[in-house]
Amino acid sequence: MQTGSKEIKGEFSLRHFALTQQKKFEGHVISDGIAIGKLLFLKEKKPQAFPQVKIKISEVESEIARYRKALKSSRLDLEEIQIGLAQNGSIEAVTIIDSHIRMLEDPFITTYVEDKIRKMMLNTEVVFQTAIAEYEKQFSKLQDSFFKQRLIDVQDLSERIMKHLYFNHQNDLKKLTEETIVFAKEFCPSYVAEAPTQFVTGLIASSGSPTAHAGLIARAKGIPFLIHIEMDAILAFEGKIAIIDSKKELLIIDPDEETLKAYHTIKERENRLQEALAQAAPKGSKTKDGIEIKVLANLDSIHDLIKLKDFYADGVGLFRSEFMFFEENEDNFLEETQFKLYSKLMEESIGFSLVFRVFDFGGDKKFLFNQQEEINPALGLRSVRFLLRHKEIFKTQLKALFKACKGKSLQLLLPFIADVEEIIECRQLIEQVFSEYKMTHPMDLKTGAMIEMPSAVILCGAILEYVDFLSVGTNDLIQYTLASDRQNASMKDIFKSTHPSIVIMLKMIVEAAEAKNKPVCICGEMASNPLFIELLIGLGFKALSCSMRYIPHVKTILSKIDSNQAKKLADQALKMTTATEIHRLITDQFLQLQYQETS
Repeated sequence: MQTGSKEIKGEFSLRHFALTQQKKFEGHVISDGIAIGKLLFLKEKKPQAFPQVKIKISEVESEIARYRKALKSSRLDLEEIQIGLAQNGSIEAVTIIDSHIRMLEDPFITTYVEDKIRKMMLNTEVVFQTAIAEYEKQFSKLQDSFFKQRLIDVQDLSERIMKHLYFNHQNDLKKLTEETIVFAKEFCPSYVAEAPTQFVTGLIASSGSPTAHAGLIARAKGIPFLIHIEMDAILAFEGKIAIIDSKKELLIIDPDEETLKAYHTIKERENRLQEALAQAAPKGSKTKDGIEIKVLANLDSIHDLIKLKDFYADGVGLFRSEFMFFEENEDNFLEETQFKLYSKLMEESIGFSLVFRVFDFGGDKKFLFNQQEEINPALGLRSVRFLLRHKEIFKTQLKALFKACKGKSLQLLLPFIADVEEIIECRQLIEQVFSEYKMTHPMDLKTGAMIEMPSAVILCGAILEYVDFLSVGTNDLIQYTLASDRQNASMKDIFKSTHPSIVIMLKMIVEAAEAKNKPVCICGEMASNPLFIELLIGLGFKALSCSMRYIPHVKTILSKIDSNQAKKLADQALKMTTATEIHRLITDQFLQLQYQETS
């Protein structure tokens, strides 16, 4: 028997253990599910001791500026976490992180610490640690569970601020590359919130409670979480394969092959059940006041298309054709190969509208045709630029596609359009393929442009003279508008979906499309995130194309939105001048919307 956790033995277990070395420990589950992965011990970090450094009067304001910068960076961290949690549809998790953001505005964190820097005339790290120690001393005397949780939240937030004061904040869990069950004495809320779910499959802690914020966030993210497991009992097994069984409240370490296989089967069955639960979301796509909104899917493969019916999507708003050939080499990249794949695609998409994006090579997708290294690939030969430079590649794709679409309708999307001339050249090439190969036009061919850079936004009205529809790629639009690499972690304080310029540009695009009476759809992360849905509806978007797994969440949010209220929200956002203001506005409205439904 272990303190805080019980090792299960018994007659069968002892005999089984002798043969397999399999060990089982009982705990208490605070987040359901099956987790399988290697055990990783998260070592408790002791607060770093900083030497006291006297500062001059002339240095006081620069120290305060450094502190304010750390607060701002912490806020950006939390806003990013909050957006990610909103995608999982959890109001509780969003509310928890919102409370952390509001704590950054507390006079104790702001004016009190700044005044203390002025009075103590010491470096910011020492002053801040002193202030937090005072706070902890005051709250540690209180036995109420509310104040205990408040203390955990303050410690979590103070650790984040300190990391920004003396080094760049980076969650160790982000370095994982394989499925892992992480165990620690205790997890702070933001650590769980930042855990990458593709690698962090489960959590184990020696302390915690079902109502603790870390547990609530784990449930929101679907990460199984087992508590009351003594660390000393399992520390020697770090690196071993383990299983969390939430139904039996068990941790199984070093399972035999038969047990491991059985749990993989159970996990696959649970995943299928989750897909079935998605069907419980509203089947239609309407706002609360009856406005029809199309909820479409962004897809990369034919396999995903087969599952589309299960999510009640209204069609495919973006099919990324280049990903069909991710593992192909150039020798296999023949017209016949493409024709067979596109024929299968058209067959599986019967009954759905499908927007087919032509190859978007280049930039961060350099996996074909031995593309040359570029100093700045994001600003180089990519997408339509690449295709117009390599016309034979473009013509081969079009020929294979048109053959597969014979007698069917087709919506063809041209990515990364900068101006009208590129569209004209693409359309000429399309007509050249029809005439050169004596091909029959698809029954209904529509051509669209993807709006992903500021030049296209400014020229939207002119572009609409040459296309039938628009798709907005928000990920690249943000990157190119704010000149911030979306794959560069150090740019996250610049790369903001809530930047006022982005909101204004989205409104410009909608107004241009409405003036020409042509449809416009928004793709990218914004369309997948419930936090942004009401803003997008208020701006005038009538079609959202999102990651398939988020379709049920998006439909549920839509059913709660009043379009008139959404318009008022968008009007407010359009008058704001900072990303922080807009983030606060849409977060408050999102939470209010949820509480109205539950009250």
